[in-house]
Amino acid sequence: MRAALRLSPLLLLLACPKAPPVAEPPPPTAPHHGAWYGSGPGFPDGRLCLVFCPDGRMFAGDAACAELTHPKLSVAWQATVSADVVEATQGDRAASFRFRIGPPERAAADIGAQVNLPFDRVADRHPLCLPPGTVLPGSAPRPAAPSF
Repeated sequence: MRAALRLSPLLLLLACPKAPPVAEPPPPTAPHHGAWYGSGPGFPDGRLCLVFCPDGRMFAGDAACAELTHPKLSVAWQATVSADVVEATQGDRAASFRFRIGPPERAAADIGAQVNLPFDRVADRHPLCLPPGTVLPGSAPRPAAPSF
C-alpha cells in the first residue's frame, strides 16, 4: 500500500502550475512609436508623457512614463500621425499637435500656444502598448482604442 502512495518526481514537476508567459510590447514600426517624456515650465502641469503604440493607440498624461497606473495614462486615444502632425481622438474629444523627431532619441512638440517643447525618448517599446485586455501588475486591463 505504501508503494502506491509514492509519486514519481517527474509527475510532481508536471503537476506544478507554470508561470504565464511574459507579454512583450510590440516592436516599433514607425519613428514616433515608443514613450516620450518632457518636463519644464512650458509643459501643461509641468511634465508630459506621450506613448505612441504601433496599433494606433496613444496615451498622454502629466506623469512619468513609468507610472503605469496613473489615471491620465489609462485613457487610450486613437492617433494618426502624418508627417509631423498628430491627430488624436477619444470619444467626442479631439486634439491635434505637431511632433517633430530630431536628433536620435529627441523630439519637439507644439502643443497649444507652447512651441518646441523638448521630449526625450525613454523607451522604444512600452507596456501600455501591450494588447488591449492585458493586465499589467497593479492595474486594470489595458484599454482598447476607441472604435468608430
